Amino acid sequence: TGVPTLPEEFLRDILAAPIEATALDVKIEGNHRIVTISRGSADGLKLGMPLVPTTPMTFFDFHLITSITDHSAQIESYTKVDVGDKLTTRIPNIRKLF
Repeated sequence: TGVPTLPEEFLRDILAAPIEATALDVKIEGNHRIVTISRGSADGLKLGMPLVPTTPMTFFDFHLITSITDHSAQIESYTKVDVGDKLTTRIPNIRKLF
């Protein structure tokens, strides 16, 4: 076990542990939602990083970080996310979704 042998640009995105965040605010803009979450760069999140619900998900339930501060971030979502929902960086085994 341990850290895999990868180029540095990939290694910097490997987290020691999953990060879990809570949806704090949801704004609907056209056909998508802008969701503010409770974690940011100080917690290890990075721009463009994917997040998924902690509850059972479908193949399309992933969200990308579009802006970030030290202690919060915003994700763009095309599926339903409500205030209080939990999101995580731990993506489940995709094969189980099919």
